Parts: sequence; C-alpha cells; structure tokens
Amino acid sequence: MLTVWNTQTGRLIRDLKQPNNAEIGEIQYSRDGKFLAVGKSIPGKGQAYLSLFDSSSFEVIDKLESPRMLEGKNASLESLSIDPTTSKRIVLSSYTNGRDPVIFTTGDSSHKLIQTTPESQHKVQKVSFSPNGKIFAVGCLNSEIKFFSADNGQLMNSISAFSSDWWLRAMIFSPDGKFIFAASNTGAGREWLDKTTGKWIVRKNNEPIKMWDVQTRNLARTFDTKGRDIESLEISLDGKRLLAGLSNGKVVIWDVATGAEIRSFQASKNYTIVKQSPDGKRFATTGTGSKEVKIWAITE
Repeated sequence: MLTVWNTQTGRLIRDLKQPNNAEIGEIQYSRDGKFLAVGKSIPGKGQAYLSLFDSSSFEVIDKLESPRMLEGKNASLESLSIDPTTSKRIVLSSYTNGRDPVIFTTGDSSHKLIQTTPESQHKVQKVSFSPNGKIFAVGCLNSEIKFFSADNGQLMNSISAFSSDWWLRAMIFSPDGKFIFAASNTGAGREWLDKTTGKWIVRKNNEPIKMWDVQTRNLARTFDTKGRDIESLEISLDGKRLLAGLSNGKVVIWDVATGAEIRSFQASKNYTIVKQSPDGKRFATTGTGSKEVKIWAITE
C-alpha cells in the first residue's frame, strides 16, 4: 500500500491504489516536485514496474512496465534516481538483471530507453545521478562504483570503494557533486578455511563510511561506523552533515568537515531509511516492515 500524508497535520491525504500484492521497492520525488516515482514488483509474476504520480492530483501520469531489464523470476526494481536538473530522465536498475541499468525519459508514451550501460560482471546495488545531471554513478555488488556520462552512457572512471569481500550497501553524492559517500555491509563476516592450520577463520567487516573525490578518485575522509550496519545514507543540503540509518533502528549524524560523530538516536526498531525534505528543514525515517513514518526537525 502507498499512502500520502500531510507532514504538518499527520493526516492521511490519499491512498494511491496499488495491486494488493504489489511490493514497493523505492520511491523518489522529482527535484521540481511535480511527480513521484514509485518502483514496485509483483511477487511471482516475474515483473517490475515504475509508475509516475502527479504530485497535485496523485493520478498516474506515466509508467514503464516490464522492459527487458525488468523481466525475470522474482524481478524487482532495486534502485532509481531522477535527473535533478530537468527531472526528465530516470536511471534505474532491477534485481534480476541488475547488471544493465537504463535511462528513460518521462512523458514519452513509447518509454524509449535512451541508453544502456556496458554490461558489468557484478549486479548493481545502487544508481544515482550527480547534482548537475551530467553523470550517474552505478554501485555494484562487489563495492565498485562506476561513473557514466548521462549523455552517451560511456564509462568515465571507477572507484573500488571497499574490499571486494564486502557489498556496497548505500551511496550518495555531496550537494556540489565533488564527492561521493559510500557504505558497505558493516558488521558482516566472511569465513574461510586456512589450509595451513585446517581451521576456519572469520573476518568481520569494520569498514568505515568512505568519502571519495569523484574527479581524482582519492579517499577524502572516513566516518567510523563502530561496526554498526548501515542501511541508508543522506546528506544535508549545505553538505555539512552526513546522516545514516542503521540496521538497529538508530540514526547517526556526522560532521562532514571533521568526520566526527555528532549524535545518534533511536528512530525505529530495525533497518532504518532516512530521507531529507527538499527544503532541508526536516527529515523522515521509517523502519523496514514498519507502518509508521516519523518526521524530525533539523536543529543546530
């Protein structure tokens, strides 16, 4: 179920009717606020869908149904990002054929796919447009981040954000587009057999959140997660604060300039998604499987 709420009063505005068994994968407003993009899937149908809702009428104004990359057993839309400069392009990836993210235009009845990225050997976890809309980043399962031209889909460069032992869990550009923040599946373990001793060895992922320079591909700063598993990342509009939703329901805030942790608090009971409001004055949190969304005020 997908519902729209008034953030000032907390009252339900409208229920955006979806198929009873539809699972919502990701939602995102366009930068101009004119439409809401909703990625969803129908379990057992082998199809994923993308619907665009008008922000005023909440009617469906466009949709993309089961192109080649969204077909397959247990298909689901994994990640999407809207071009922040024009809101006319959306880059997306699916779970089933996530090696092949695509871009398509909104308002085009033919839903023409503008370009497809070169095939990757690893499934795509996340996709994201840069703030100026000139490039889009593709975060792969092996923790590699690739940067493509949004105009022609050509690979520009790439970063090995973490050891290939760890999955890339979340990534986000800084507001000026100069940096990209990446988090892995912190807290996870890898086990292998030491052939010399015959004993099993476990190595735990204690990787910090990493801030990479997009142009130079140099590591600019790290943010200590203290072994806590990151579910989502968000950054303040002024680029001064980095927020993360954790698997234990907490939200942690860091100072971007110093990498120091400012504060943390309990927002939900489990894996927490954190999203900032367009005006930068509030942010919303919810836990996976939760029926509750909380709105928080940002104060210094």
